[in-house]
Amino acid sequence: MDFRALAGARAQWVSEISAGHEEVSELSAFQGFCCLMAAENKGFESPDLLKKAADAFAISVQYNRKNPQPLIGLAYLFLLVKDAKSAAPYLAQAAQLAPDHPDLVALNQWLLGKTPERPADLESDLHFEQVERLISQSVQQYLQLHPLPSIEPQVFLRLQQQQWALRELCERLHSQITGLQTENESFGLDYQLAPLWEKLKTFEVAVQVSQDYLRLIKGIQTDISAIEDLSQTLQLRSEQALLDALEQKLELFLDRCDAIADQLDDYDRQGFEIAGVEKYYQSLCQKIELLQESVEDNLVRFQTLKR
Repeated sequence: MDFRALAGARAQWVSEISAGHEEVSELSAFQGFCCLMAAENKGFESPDLLKKAADAFAISVQYNRKNPQPLIGLAYLFLLVKDAKSAAPYLAQAAQLAPDHPDLVALNQWLLGKTPERPADLESDLHFEQVERLISQSVQQYLQLHPLPSIEPQVFLRLQQQQWALRELCERLHSQITGLQTENESFGLDYQLAPLWEKLKTFEVAVQVSQDYLRLIKGIQTDISAIEDLSQTLQLRSEQALLDALEQKLELFLDRCDAIADQLDDYDRQGFEIAGVEKYYQSLCQKIELLQESVEDNLVRFQTLKR
């Protein structure tokens, strides 16, 4: 059976992405179909791509067991290796969820030997129309998304998955376009694909800034922990040598604070929201200020004792 007969699963995904686990399921299912598209281009002779497809479909099922698409994808994978027995449970589960799903119908017809052969002279036109339709639907879907940096774990994970899925989509579509027969067709589709490449840049920026924010927060938390340890040490003993060492360390902490402030100012000038990181920065400044006051108080006490 020609994989391109499963057109619905590759096109339908763009209109079904929703929040939370359902979105992860949809994205993972799409990643699986992207891997199948790549495997098809290599004549289904790449075990690595087929394994990646299987892994993506399995993740999709894990996040949403009511999603028929990964079940259909897993069934197709087993049918590729002529293992109809293993494919049957996935087909049955998909049939319970979406008995009229066009891809499920296509697979069942193929199993029954009822799928008509497609005339060879229609292959190129059908391929062009499928790629054009997927580009159009993908552009429509992704232009509605406005990726923003986030330090929330679930939001950041979803942002990374969306970026990965969009990059895979752009690369697979570009690969499909370069396989077309005429330069005019390729140029027209490349032009239609351009907005997706531009949208991918916005996802890459959002992911990069999110990673920068998370690195800043991790560094700030490490500094806060170190300052708390130093404050506790100062409470237990406050000899002159320790105070001198703490003064030097405070200078280093203050320098790092200045560097963090400069980075946050730079992101703020670029229009990024910095409130999430700024609260950690303020906490660090407060910890440094308290330690600094404690050191100064102890220094004053030592000077008084010397007199």
